[in-house]
Amino acid sequence: MNWILRRFAWIGTDRQKIVDEILPRYVQGLLEHWRESAEEDEERHLFARIDAGAPLSPEEISADRLLWGTPDDIVEQIEHYRRETACDHVHAAFGAGMPAHETEYSTLGSFEDQAEMIRLFGREVIPAFRGR
Repeated sequence: MNWILRRFAWIGTDRQKIVDEILPRYVQGLLEHWRESAEEDEERHLFARIDAGAPLSPEEISADRLLWGTPDDIVEQIEHYRRETACDHVHAAFGAGMPAHETEYSTLGSFEDQAEMIRLFGREVIPAFRGR
C-alpha cells in the first residue's frame, strides 16, 4: 500500500528569515483550515490553548503541520513523518493553503519564490532519499 503524506511547505536557505517573515504569516493563514480539520485530542488541545491566549510560537503551532525551513530541516521533518506514518511519498505544496481573497491569491510568495523552492527541493531534498 502506498501512503502519501501531503504537507503545505516553505523551503529556503535562510532559516531565520523563514522563522521571522514567512512562518508567522503562513501559520496565521492556515489556522482556520487546521482548526476545521482537527481530529485528534492533541490538536483540539492546541486550539484550546490558542483560544485561551497561550503564548504559542508559529514554530510550535506548525510542528507536525508544515514542512518548513532549510533543506536539512525538511529532510529531518520528512524522516520524522516516515518513521511516524510509514509514508511512501510526500506531496509538498509550496506556499499553498492560504485562504483566497478577492485581492490576493491563495498561494504565499511570488512565482519566482515558488520556482526557487521547487528547484531547491529538487537539488537538496530529493537526493537525500534516493536509494532508500
